[in-house]
Formats: sequence, structure tokens, C-alpha cells
Amino acid sequence: AQVFSIAGDNIKAEQQLRIAIEKNRTEPGPWVSLVQLLGRMGNLESANKAIAEAEMAIRPESRDDALAQSYQSIQDLTKAEEYYQKAVKEEPKNVALLRRFAEFYWASGRPPLSQPLLERIASEETNASESDRAWARRNLSMVVSSKGNDEGLQKAKSLLEKNADRDGKTLEDRRALAIVLGQRPDRKSTDEAIKILEEVVKQQPKYKYSVGDNYLLANLYGRIGDWSRYSRKMRSVLSNGGVENSRIVQTFAEALAQRGELDEAQLWFNRLKTSAPKELTTDTVEARILFGSAKYPSLIALLERNGQQPERTIWSAQMAEMFGSMLIQKGQVEQANKLMDIAKNLFAKLAASDPKRSLALAEFYARRGQIDQSIDLLGQEDLQPDQLSNLAQGALKSGKLTQVQGLKLIEIVKACRDKHPSNVAIGMSLGDIASFIGDGGGGAEAYRHVLRSEPQYIPALNNLAMVLAITRQQFDEANRAIDLAVRLVGPVDSFLDTRGVVRFASGNFKQAEEDFRAALESAPSVDRYFHLAQALLAQGRIEEARAAFGETRKVGNAIEAIYPMERPMFESLDKQLAKD
Repeated sequence: AQVFSIAGDNIKAEQQLRIAIEKNRTEPGPWVSLVQLLGRMGNLESANKAIAEAEMAIRPESRDDALAQSYQSIQDLTKAEEYYQKAVKEEPKNVALLRRFAEFYWASGRPPLSQPLLERIASEETNASESDRAWARRNLSMVVSSKGNDEGLQKAKSLLEKNADRDGKTLEDRRALAIVLGQRPDRKSTDEAIKILEEVVKQQPKYKYSVGDNYLLANLYGRIGDWSRYSRKMRSVLSNGGVENSRIVQTFAEALAQRGELDEAQLWFNRLKTSAPKELTTDTVEARILFGSAKYPSLIALLERNGQQPERTIWSAQMAEMFGSMLIQKGQVEQANKLMDIAKNLFAKLAASDPKRSLALAEFYARRGQIDQSIDLLGQEDLQPDQLSNLAQGALKSGKLTQVQGLKLIEIVKACRDKHPSNVAIGMSLGDIASFIGDGGGGAEAYRHVLRSEPQYIPALNNLAMVLAITRQQFDEANRAIDLAVRLVGPVDSFLDTRGVVRFASGNFKQAEEDFRAALESAPSVDRYFHLAQALLAQGRIEEARAAFGETRKVGNAIEAIYPMERPMFESLDKQLAKD
């Protein structure tokens, strides 16, 4: 059966498997292979029928494991997980079973759920071989480091070092270390991940090109903004098998379209049109190309056509809003308004038809800075906290929330929080609105409320520290909050910037400068250059401060990019550093 399957003769393969089953109907192997074959053939009706027969025939001690593998092969993940759990409960030390279950979680995109299984394999409580334990430690390293914090990184390195003590630094372990470092947000870790992965790729046999490794390396190049290496590596990936993966093709085609390299983007779109004509990824690339080519009537037709399909209405609405916003920035108001009208109508359609998106139109108005229209649509209904939070965040990001509107919104959000006191999203929104309109005390108290429910909620720790620092109050509390945030998630650029603000407010100007420079290395921005200029001026380095402040005009619209509570300080520094 396996030979026929490899040769592509599925009919004869199926015949042989059924013969094998009849030789011994209680044996699980042929049943699982039959279901897997039928699944690959797309014959789900026969596959389900075979599973039902297998459940009656397979001996009890092997049944749950076999059914789990069978359901997994036809993508019924719920039932597969259910039977894996039953099987592991009966055989908690069966290494092959534990490994299959762990691999199931990875294949279904849920690696963190594999952690207890991997820990069991890696421990001494099973009779796992050393190669199985090394495999478990390798995969466990990638799971424990996935949050990006320092503690997870150290655990991951310890696990990989244990493997190295036995087998040396294998390619598999080096790859795992690159993935671990690639999950970190800081530039230093990214550069180290790139170096390791380049070595891994170079050491692989030429006949064994790894699409996965090279695609990961390309994405790391993209993260640091190295278009030359990114594009070369992506072309290599696509020419060595990656072209069969529509997601990889889409990623590169979109990147090309965004850079204005429309001719090559069109070539890859044509490939997608052939290989995945009905996938949303294909329409996404087409939309990017049409926008980049300024073919707005065709773009509008594409979005309207997709907007008529219930499962694609939200996509069409979001794309129309995004492209409309981009045209507004370009000053092309007439075309922007056409796209915004499409977005508005589709969001209204969603609000009327989907209870989970009842505030879709109100959220749209909030993002557009039409705050009064947004508030008017809220009415007196029982507002869901997550939807109201999305609306509030949209209003804040628009930058057009006035003091009066902010107070109205605070009243509505407070009423919602009173009904849902432990909801983190609505609590954060309350703090963000209060801080935005200059109520530092109200903002800080709202963040503390969140932390009473979730003591390690990272955004609340960060925002509390920032508000306390800007308003020059409770420096000890601010330092504790931001230090905990950085310890939990690692040196994320935005948190380093906040820590710098706290250190600056506390009088630690040199340490603040170090944090601002580290944050800028990852992502230059107006507020970070402003913060750096503050730290440099506080140390008496006037010309360096003036140069840093000058960068604020090169990376964005200066004053609008500054947090409202900091704008008076920004304007004051601008005057202070102005040359005579």
C-alpha cells in the first residue's frame, strides 16, 4: 500500500490497505493509514465511515491513539485533541504517544499547549531515549522563550546547553537557538539570530534546501529593514519550492507592491491567481497592486465585489478604510472619499447584521476622528466592554479627541467598567482616555485598578509608569512598574523608552540616555528623539541635544506624534534649543 501510494496509485493503495485490515481488524496501523490516505484524496465521507468502523474494530488499548491520529489527518482538530487526551490519560508514559500529541499542538499552531508533554518526555519519569529527550528539550526551548522575556531566554539557553553537553552544537539546536533569539524584540538578538541562521543554512547540504529556514532568515532581514538581503533570500526561497506555498508568495508580492516594484509584484500575483484563485490572500495582493498602480476604479470594484460576500465584508471594509487613509495623506481627497464611503457602508452593514460587531460603524467614526457621531451611535444599550474599548482606542489614535468629548467618553466607559470591573480592555481604555485629556491622577488610578485584577498585565505596568513619570509623582512606584514590565517581556523598544522616561524623571539622566538610544536602535520615532534630546540637555550636552531634537522633524509630524501630556514639554524644549 505504501509503495502504491508513493507511486501515486491511490486506488491500489486503498485496496491493499483494506486487505491488510481484513487480515487483522483489531490492528490500528492499517486503519490509520487508510484514513490518512482517504483524507489526502479529499474523500472525507469515506474517511469518516472508516473512522466509525475503526472505532468498533480496533482493540481497546490502542483505540484512542488511533482515532486521534485519524481525526488529525482529516483536520477535525477538536476530536483529535479529545482522543489524544484520553490516550495520554491511559498511557501517561508512552513516549511515542506523548511525542505525537506534542507534534499535534505544533502542527495546529498551538505550541504553548505542548509544554507539559515536552516536559514529561524530557524528564526522568519516562523511559524516553536520549534522542527523544534532546528533541523535547529543543522544542521546549522554543516554547518557554515565546513570550520574549529574560527568564524564558535563560531557560531556553539552559535546555539547549544540556543538549550540547551530550551531542555538541547540532544544526537542529543551532536552528532552535536562532528561533529563540528571533522571538526577542531587540536588535542585538535579531542580529545574533541572523548570524546563527546564516551558519545553519550554509552548513546544510546543497541538495537539502530548507524552505523553512531560509524563509525565516528572509523575514529577519525584513525586520531590520535590509531590503536587498530580504528580496534576494525571498527569491531563493520561491525558486526552491516556496512557490508552492501561497502564503510565502503573498508575503513577497505584498512587500514588492508596498515598495512600488509593481511589475515583479504582478508576476507573483499571476502565480497566485493560478494556484490559489479563490483565496483571500490572492485578492489582498491584487488590491495592493491596484492601489500602487493608481487603478482606483478597479480597486473599488474589487472591494465592492468582496463586500457582497458575508465572510469577506470585514476584509473589504478594512481595506477600503486603509487605502482611503493613505490617499488622504497623499492629498487625493476625491478618491479617498469614495473609498471611505465604501468602508462606512460596509461597517454599517456589519453593525446591522452581526451582534458581535454592533459598534462597527461607531468604531469607524471614532477612528476617523468623528467623535461626536461615534458617541451618538452608542445609545443606551448594554455595551460590550471589548467593543467599547476598540472604539475608545480608535478615538485616541485619531488624535482628535477633545476635552469635552473625552469627558463624555469617560462617563460611558466608567459605566461599562462598573458592570465589568475585571475586564482589562475597558479598564485600560479608561486610563488611556483620562491620560490623553491630561488627567494623570485619573489615568494612574485606572491602571492601578487593572493591576489589582491582573498584577502582571504588561500594558498597565508600562502606562502607569509613564503617567507617573510625566506627572512627576510616585517615582518609586513608577520604577517598580516599568522594571517588572521589562523583566517579564524583555528589552522591547517601547518599554525601554518608558523606562528611560521614568529614569529621566527620577534624575538618572545617563541611564535614561542609554534606554532612549537602545529604543531608537530598534525603531526611530519622534517621541524617542525628543526624549533623547531631553536627557542630553539635562547633562549639559547642548549641541548633541539640538542634533537629536532636529531628528524629530525627519521621522514624522513632530507635535502630533507626541503624547498629549508631553506636548507642553516638547514645545518648551523646541524654544530652548532654538538657535539665536
